[in-house]
Parts: sequence; structure tokens; C-alpha cells
Amino acid sequence: MLTNWFTLRGLVQEWQDVLVGAEVADAYSQNRGSLILVFRRDDDVHSLNISVQAPHRHVFRYAGGNRARRNVADLFPDALGATVTSLDIADRDRIVSVELSGGLSFRLIPFGPAANVFLLRDGIRVDAFRGEASDTTPLEPRPAPAVADGMAKLTPEEAEAPSMRMVGPLLPLFPKPLVREVLASAQPPGVDGLVAVAEELENALCVPEPVVYWKGSWPELLSPIPLTHLASDSSLRAEPFDSLDHAVRIVARGRLARSRFEQRYRPLVTAVERTRDHLERSLGRMTEELDQPSRADTYETFGHLLMATPGTVPAGAEEATLDDIIGGEGTVTIPLDPALSAVRNAERYYDRARRTRASRANAKDRLEDVETRYLHLSAMSDELAGIDGLDALDAFAAKHETTLKMMTREGSSDEGIPYRRYILDDGYEVWVGRNAKQNDQLTLRDSQKYDLWMHARGVAGSHAILRLKGRTDTPPKHVVAQAAAIAAYHSKARTSSLAPVIITERKYVRKPRKALPGAVLVERERVLMVEPALP
Repeated sequence: MLTNWFTLRGLVQEWQDVLVGAEVADAYSQNRGSLILVFRRDDDVHSLNISVQAPHRHVFRYAGGNRARRNVADLFPDALGATVTSLDIADRDRIVSVELSGGLSFRLIPFGPAANVFLLRDGIRVDAFRGEASDTTPLEPRPAPAVADGMAKLTPEEAEAPSMRMVGPLLPLFPKPLVREVLASAQPPGVDGLVAVAEELENALCVPEPVVYWKGSWPELLSPIPLTHLASDSSLRAEPFDSLDHAVRIVARGRLARSRFEQRYRPLVTAVERTRDHLERSLGRMTEELDQPSRADTYETFGHLLMATPGTVPAGAEEATLDDIIGGEGTVTIPLDPALSAVRNAERYYDRARRTRASRANAKDRLEDVETRYLHLSAMSDELAGIDGLDALDAFAAKHETTLKMMTREGSSDEGIPYRRYILDDGYEVWVGRNAKQNDQLTLRDSQKYDLWMHARGVAGSHAILRLKGRTDTPPKHVVAQAAAIAAYHSKARTSSLAPVIITERKYVRKPRKALPGAVLVERERVLMVEPALP
């Protein structure tokens, strides 16, 4: 209700004493869709903040000026130095006129899709806040019909069960809260009852008694008069104001602050909930996997049986069926690598048993880590639910700074990324380009300067990025080795038993001029010998 006719009329009434006779000292914009008109009389300075940018359209006055030093656009130079001779609002229309000396005047239209501020000379547009003042026709008010005339369109049958949809269009000056007040107060309804209540409200609005209705710490609604239909709403707190000017200023600034709050708060809620849900799914998968019996004992048994009866396995066999001398019953069929001897196959199974046990132990550690993170994210989500102000949000962001930074990085690496993606121990990730064009994009655009860049040395291959959790993060040595093995695997060195891999911070990788896609120059490299493999 900041720009309805009743509010604007009340503001114009209150501004008479401070603006009439004042000189236009400045006109500028320092925020999109917002115009500041500064008026000075002797030592008194007053500014009008006029926003024509949806959804924050408003007009309010404040004492003094607050012009920024940078990024300010000067406007309406022809009006500077002119004196305000009168201030008025059109009859039953929301066009505010600020008449100036020298035949100039401002026309304020703070509503609708064509919201704007115009400068007129002798009734002709000569300048505009938004766009060009190309239309030279005067701005003619279009008065809304009187209450009785508008309500005459309502049939007696409709008036017996009136609704917002029926009555709202017939009372164009009444915003929705005032229409609800009419509907709630007209008992019994009927055309005469509705007209009587609406006219009574119009008379009351001539002498504003502004009330701001708060929901929590934010202003929810401004009304020029108290609204009886909201008296029973326990979610709202009513605060009366002596000045409509003051009430509008409080609500307009409160809504701007709430908008800034929402712009920061909503992405945080989304990120925390998304990360928590991701961890919950990971917990389910990891728990299900750990509930399955381990294959390590089976691999070890295969090794024991092969070592116990090596002479019974023919060379080049793809499998061997041996008596189960360990279990004591039946036989066991063991898959073999035909290129290896029975002893080498046994050693291979012992190695697989060791790696399976190590992987399972590591999975248990990772499960504990994921459980801890999940509980922490759940607590953060509950904490966020209780935040409704910028100060509390700042405190939350400072308290959880490290977690939020990690979460932001994790949140950006969703399933929609174009690169190959590998999850390593401790939550680290490796991204690998799929072709030369992607290599350039990954290295030069989608990685941080402090990430670790890797590439198999001396052979063609993909660029690999080990994504770090922050500028000061130092990944464990085994994680770096895992990432290097992935880089070697996605290169021409894939079939080598060992391959050298270049490792350096991404900031030491640059693209020469006119170089082919994927070609880069590397500085401050170190080399790690690894076995090409995927995790």
C-alpha cells in the first residue's frame, strides 16, 4: 500500500511545509530504478527517494542527503536551482505534481509497468528518468469513479455474497487490504452496505492514522488507517505511527532490507539443504555397501588354495576347480588370468584381499566422516530456520565460514558438469577434460588458481584438476597420488606400469597466444611417478 492514492495523498499533505519554497539542489540516481531529488531551503535539506523499479516502487522523504561518491548518474539538469511553488496530487489518480518556478514541473508516476518521473515545461515533457521523453503530449489524469458509481455495477445477487474478485475491480483506489476491510465490515453486505462501508473508509482515510503491521522483524503491511479485520491475526504485530511520512519510510527501507536478506538467505538455505540431502543419500549407499559381506576372505582363500596345489593348475587355464581343503567340503572354482602362473595368480588374489580390506577400512572411516558432516549440516539447517535478520545472518555466515566455502565448491560440482568427475578420499574431487576444447575450459575457466593441475608428462592426454577446499588447503599425499593416477590413466601412458605426471598449481599454467586447443605452458612443475589407474 506504499503507492496507493490514499497513501500518496497523505504524503503530499505532510510534505507541504518542508518542500514548498525549497530549491531543487540535486537530482541523481545511484541504484537501478531509484531517483533521488534533493531540496534545500536555507540550512534545511530534504530528499525524496523515488523508486520505479518493481517490486520496490515507493516514494518517501528523509532529512539530509546521502549522495555516494562513485557510480552516480546526474539527472534533470534543467530543474536545478528551480523553486518548488506547489505540491499536489491529481483528483482520484496517483499522479503527483511538483510545480517549479520557470514553468517547470515534475510528474511522479510511482506505479504500474510505466512507472517513471518526468520533467515538464509548460505542460510538455522535456526530460524523463527512464527512457526518452519523446511523447510531447501532457500527462492527463484519469480520475477513478466515485465509490457509489463503481459499486453500481454490482448486481444485488452478487452483493449478497461478495468476493475480492467481484468487488476489487469496482474500487480501483482501494488496494487489496482495504477491499478486505470493506468485505469484512459490511454486515449484512448488499450493495448499500458495501457502498456505505467503502465511503466511510474513504472519509477516515482523509485523516490518516497510519499503522505498520509487522511479521517477525519485517514490516508486512502499511495501512493509512487501522484495519479491524487484521486485529485477530496473531501472526501480525500492529505499530501505530504519528506520521504517514515516517511509516512509509520505515516500510520502504524495511522491504529493501528484506530483499537483500532474502537474496543472501535463500541461496544459503538451498545450499545447506541440498548438501545435507546429498550426504543423506551417500550415507544410505555407504551403509548398504558395508552391510554386504566382504570379498577379502574369498580372495585370500583363492590365494591359499592356489599356493597349496600349484602343480594341479595347468598353464594357460582360465579357471581352476580345486578341492576346498580350507572349508573342508566340496570344490571351489577360481577364475584365473591365463597369462599368469598359479603362484602369480595366488599373489594377485592376496593383493586383491589386502586392497579390499584397506578399502573397506577406509570406507568405514569415510562413513564416520559423512555421518559427522550430515549431523553438522542438519544442525545448520535448524539454525538457519530461526534466522530472520541480516545481523543474525552475518553471524551465521561468520560462524560457519569454512563449511560454507566447502559447500559452495561442492555445490558447483553437480551432475551437470561436462567433465569426467571422480570422488576421492576425504571428499576431494578430480575433474578431467574429455577433449582439447574441454581441457582449455577446465584449466582456464572452471578451476581456481590454487587447485592442483595435472597432466601425464611427455605424452598426449587430458588435463586433470584436483579441486581443493580452499586457498590454504593441503590435500593428503595419497589423495594427490590418486589424482595423478587418474591423469595418467586418461593419457597415452595408460598401459604403462609407471608414468610420470606433472603437478603444479593452476596459476602456473598459461595459454600461449595462438596456441592450439589444449596446448599450455607450465611453470614450477614437479613430477610424480604413479601407476595409471582409476580409483
